[in-house]
Amino acid sequence: MKNFTTHILACLLSASPVIAQKLLVLSHNMKSSEKHRILISEGSRVKCKLTNGSKVAGTMEKIFTDTIHIGSQPVAIRDIQAIAKRRKGAMAVIASTQIIPFAVMIAASEKGNFPLEAGSFAVFAIGSHLYGYYLYEYPLRNVKKNWALTVLEKAN
Repeated sequence: MKNFTTHILACLLSASPVIAQKLLVLSHNMKSSEKHRILISEGSRVKCKLTNGSKVAGTMEKIFTDTIHIGSQPVAIRDIQAIAKRRKGAMAVIASTQIIPFAVMIAASEKGNFPLEAGSFAVFAIGSHLYGYYLYEYPLRNVKKNWALTVLEKAN
């Protein structure tokens, strides 16, 4: 029994470095306060603009010291021009708030009420644009000019 306990304890102690998680820390160059830091962890939704002009968006799968994996695509941290963390659940808010104007538009078109149909379409179109712009997308932060991107080791 003592040998079994020793093996379990050795396994747990050797696994502790594996449990450590890395975070991407996006901090503003001119402002050093905590509220101007954005923490990006594994599982976060991100959008990156690379130095070659291409864009990559998806879920952050792995974070290493020099690369990150967005989905299954590896991206070198030095190749990131700008990065934005996307909000989780924003599409659910957009969809749920736009159901009512869409339903009113459909009902008005069946009844032949053109002014109500046009008004509800305008509310639907403008609302979708505003929600999509302000809720779904964070602005891209330029890590080559005003922002710094560093990898931080976080122990659980």
